[in-house]
Formats: sequence, C-alpha cells, structure tokens
Amino acid sequence: MSGAALPTHAEDTLDRLRQQKKISVAVPDNPPYSSLTSDGQVTGLAPTLCKTILGRLGVPEIQGVLVSYGQLIPGLQAGRWDLIAACMTITKERCHAVAYADPIVSEGGCLMYIPDDLTTPPHSVAEIATMGLTVVTGQGAYTVQRAMSLGVPASKIIQTPDIAATISMLETKRAQVSYDTYYGALAELKQRPPKFKMVYTLPDDLPRGSAPAFRVTDPAFREAFQNELRAMKKSGEFQKMADSFGFPPVGQLIDVTAEQECARVS
Repeated sequence: MSGAALPTHAEDTLDRLRQQKKISVAVPDNPPYSSLTSDGQVTGLAPTLCKTILGRLGVPEIQGVLVSYGQLIPGLQAGRWDLIAACMTITKERCHAVAYADPIVSEGGCLMYIPDDLTTPPHSVAEIATMGLTVVTGQGAYTVQRAMSLGVPASKIIQTPDIAATISMLETKRAQVSYDTYYGALAELKQRPPKFKMVYTLPDDLPRGSAPAFRVTDPAFREAFQNELRAMKKSGEFQKMADSFGFPPVGQLIDVTAEQECARVS
C-alpha cells in the first residue's frame, strides 16, 4: 500500500477496508504477543484480537506484514499498513505519534542473565550503565531509548530482531544481560535450560500498558475497534483469549483507557 492510497477523510478508512474486505497490519515477531505462522497467518495475542474484531467490523481478511518494532509507527504513518497489530508499549512519546487502543497487557521491563557468567546482576536499568555492562534488547523497542535515557551508552546496546537472537547473544557472551518485556522473556525461558535467571520488576521500568495502535487521523476506525474491545473485556471473551496465549488475568485493565494510560506514563 502506498501513501497515495490513504483516504482523504479519516472516517473513510473503515469504509475502504470494508469494501476491500481485507487489511494489511504490522506484526512484530515476538511471541506470545504477536507473530506469523510458517504459512503466513497471524498469531499471538494482539493479532488474534485484531483479526476477531476486524471480522466483526466487516473486514474478514487480515494480511500480516512482519516488521521490527522500530518500523511500526513510520510504516503506519506512511500508509504501508492500516493498523499496528502488536502489544506496543504505551509511552508518552508514542502517544503523540499514534492513537492507541485501550491496553490489553500490563507489564514492565525485565532483565535476564546467566549466573555463571554474571555473578552479581543489575537490579535496575540504571545499574546496567553504572556496571559498564553490554545489554541486548529488541530492535527498535522502547527499551532502547529507555536504556539510553538511564545512562547506558549506545555503544553498549545490541539490538536483535527477536527474543531467540537475544538469548543467543547471552549464550555466546556478546552481552552480559538482556532487557526486554516480561511476558515475552518468560515465554522464551519456559523453553530454555534453567541456567537463565530473571530480574523483575525493575524500579526504573515499572509495569505499564501495551496495545494495538492506529493513525491519529483514523478516529472513526479506532472508535469502532474500541467498542468491540471494551465489550470483549467486559464479557470475559478477551480473558479467554489472553489465557490461550499464557497471559495472566487482565481484570485490572477492564476499565483502563488509552487516554488514562497515556496521561500516566513517561
């Protein structure tokens, strides 16, 4: 989709998608939040939620484009996709660039390390800097800017495309610690030997919401999506979906809006 394909009026987006009967969405490769199957189908909590809601809105076909977190917002703004189908962490900076849906996950950052290689681990992001450690994190993720803002030099940050590559950096000793979001790291560790340890929660990256996101020029599309999401939260349907991907009870998020979360986070 090119920039020229963008609708002239914001309220036309959902009508256009209904006429097309399909939508292109951005999907980071980050299970259990989002990913594509080997045959190109979307999976993970956020894309599955988006597919369910879009089907109810009259858009039955969802085409996932696999991208890094750093590409999500630029590609949305350029019209390469019409929705970010990801658990994208809500930050103050991003709240000015996109229109979030209400949060569907609440979590903070976590650190992972191998005790045999790092006997005294950091217990905050800032300590990564004071200890002079090399940290590995997701490419284009909010954790990159958060680490730099807390004193970690860019030269000490390695960015990888997925959590498996992050683990490899630790195993090959190219980094001493990883910095990622909690549930993604937890899901990966369940498949790994018990040599890895985790530090969670972090005092300088406390839990916050994450959600899919829309262009700020698509308020009608976002509102239609929000109405469905809020109904799914209240009926318990969304919790069943979260359960299927290994996420904990989301009761504390039922009444939390995107606007409230944007006002709260840094």
